[in-house]
Amino acid sequence: LDWLTDQNATQGSEYYHLIDLEKVAAMGQSCGGAQVLAVAHDPRIKTCVMLNTGIGENSMQGATKASLENLHTPMFYMIGGPVDIAFKNAQGDYDNIKTLPIVMANSLDGHSGTYYEKNGGPYAVAARKWLDWQLKGKVGESAMFLDDEYEAKFYPNWTFVRKNW
Repeated sequence: LDWLTDQNATQGSEYYHLIDLEKVAAMGQSCGGAQVLAVAHDPRIKTCVMLNTGIGENSMQGATKASLENLHTPMFYMIGGPVDIAFKNAQGDYDNIKTLPIVMANSLDGHSGTYYEKNGGPYAVAARKWLDWQLKGKVGESAMFLDDEYEAKFYPNWTFVRKNW
């Protein structure tokens, strides 16, 4: 984030005045989720997306279960169901996040999600909807995360849990 801030302020940078530093998300897939948790305490981060990941009882990239106590933003976990190697850790994270708004979506796609599908498949759609809602204020996109009827109609093979909304 420091590098992005510098690039945004540096005349001649390809990113000069192109980055909205008020709308920053941290996202990570698999082991990348630990990196998200390691930086998620930064007040410049406005939301976090955890893709097929969870810290559980592990320690990685400077993140531990205690890192969950430093979170300050809405969280979205997208997991590939019980066959996803990260399922148990993600469920533990969900249980241990006590006060923050959190949504966990479980598909039946395993640890690889739908990234191999054209344009990333439903995982990419879900990530975009979350970011549009959280960072761009597109409230209509919240239906995927907060509306049981929407979820049942458009994502019938997924399960969603949420708390602290």
